[in-house]
Amino acid sequence: REYEEAEPLLRSLLQRQPEDAQAWLHLGRCLAEQGKSAEARKALGRALELRPEDESTRRELGRLALAEGDDRAAVEAFGALVRAHPDDAEAHYYLGLALEASARKQEAEAHLAAAVELAPGEVGYRAALARLCLAVGRATEAVTVAEEVVKQDPRVAPYQALLAEAYFQSGRPTDALRSIDRALLLEPKNEEYARSRLRYLAASPPDKEKGPRS
Repeated sequence: REYEEAEPLLRSLLQRQPEDAQAWLHLGRCLAEQGKSAEARKALGRALELRPEDESTRRELGRLALAEGDDRAAVEAFGALVRAHPDDAEAHYYLGLALEASARKQEAEAHLAAAVELAPGEVGYRAALARLCLAVGRATEAVTVAEEVVKQDPRVAPYQALLAEAYFQSGRPTDALRSIDRALLLEPKNEEYARSRLRYLAASPPDKEKGPRS
């Protein structure tokens, strides 16, 4: 709602000040948040024309490219940011996501690991690394990373579900069952978690099974 209200205000401002690069940047963000990708790209492109040194605009263009599935453009945008600022954790994170989407998983892992090292408090970066470890079949490493994710933020159901799947893929269905139960306590109506629970339950040793949820 706030973006819908902000858009006409920004357009009005730009009618009076068409060379305002910051206003074009804000308009681009506003349009992107509303799903108006083509218009957002034009606005951000104009902002970059007016202020080519502005890395905030390049960052927004990279995010937009990633959201649209233009992985190559996203890799280029965030790769340039990482080269310019190797200590930029967010740039490493988005570059990792873009590389993963481009099926360049080994490179992606290096950048996601760098993001975690540079910003250990950003749990989302660590969760992305855990998911990538799972995707490349390294479940034991995924467990280690996902356990830290849940330790940092235990009240997020998707993190509990991530840990559950890491446990399951590493051959620990009983532990997976415990974690998916926690996810279901946080999101009782989540059908995906319920299906996962049945899968983990079926694989758990009979003497360690948990009974049905009440």
